[in-house]
Amino acid sequence: MFINLKNNNFAGFKFNTLDKNLREYEIEYSGLKIGTHSWNFKVEDEFFDNFEYSEIHHAHLNVDVIMDKQERLMIFDFNISGFVSLPCDRCLDNMNVDINGSKRLIFKLGKYYSEETDEIIIIPEQNNIIDLSGFIYEFITIMIPIRNVHPNDLNGNSKCNSEILEKLKKHTSKPQLDPRWNKLKDLLN
Repeated sequence: MFINLKNNNFAGFKFNTLDKNLREYEIEYSGLKIGTHSWNFKVEDEFFDNFEYSEIHHAHLNVDVIMDKQERLMIFDFNISGFVSLPCDRCLDNMNVDINGSKRLIFKLGKYYSEETDEIIIIPEQNNIIDLSGFIYEFITIMIPIRNVHPNDLNGNSKCNSEILEKLKKHTSKPQLDPRWNKLKDLLN
């Protein structure tokens, strides 16, 4: 899990960010009143350029964040919608993949940093800023389907690059059946 709290360096899992232009994702919670607060972030190509080894290079996403601040607890609800452009797993042409989903994070104030669950994180009381960029990146990444293939058109034909599909057919051969199986099939008749 990624956590970037200003003035602290934790040994837990951390994304290797290039840390450009991510200030807009920093939430200074110490100055906020108890109650509900909201933010809207437009996540596009430049956002993913800040994360080394990101497979996403083109995107248009809307991230709505609602925070319910309580005395010693902050509940963040993330609603993410839009698309990312990724290569098709079959033909390697770029395709838009829809991303829609919600995630929740709960931050509790405590003495030391600790991840109780995937959703609940304890942060030191002396911190006052949480950088949401790593969480947003992680949420988008896990919302991407495992397999990304162009859909079929209304006639049932693949929308994949036809040249590549022909090359795949040409280089994909059906395995030859061992003739001994044919003899066994004769025994069934």
